Amino acid sequence: MSLDASVLVLAMDDRIWVDSDSLIHYLREVERQAQEHLVLAQEREDQSTAVAAYSSGEMVRQIADGLVLTTMVAHDKIRTKRESRR
Repeated sequence: MSLDASVLVLAMDDRIWVDSDSLIHYLREVERQAQEHLVLAQEREDQSTAVAAYSSGEMVRQIADGLVLTTMVAHDKIRTKRESRR
């Protein structure tokens, strides 16, 4: 699993910019994989692996949720500024 190379843009200042939808999709895939690891660990009754998988999935979910919210707020601000120019 990797980010699609077509969504990466290398700016002149050596920064790499990633499309937010692609990054969110990537994080949701990581979250899904963590859930699969959690289920396997629970089936094997491996509590320490289950806790690690759950914690990892939750951390990634919170990051993705935060990015979704940030993207929505940014979109709203841009739309508001464009509407005020008209």
